[in-house]
Amino acid sequence: MPQFQGVLSVVLGPTVPDDLSNKVLMVCTRPRDGVTEVALEDDEARQLVEAVTAAQQENPALRPIAKLLLAQMRL
Repeated sequence: MPQFQGVLSVVLGPTVPDDLSNKVLMVCTRPRDGVTEVALEDDEARQLVEAVTAAQQENPALRPIAKLLLAQMRL
């Protein structure tokens, strides 16, 4: 849970555009019916990875998540 909160604070921070933050929040919100799926463009995904990777310098607890996101970008 602390890692999720750390990532959420990065996503809601000033380095991530509001429209991209809103997409992430939509995925994190419990859907009324079924599963919520939000597609990200490659550049949007890259922005998120870069923001979390940069934030891990100040918050080392984000390092495992940054590594996971980087690995997913390489798929």
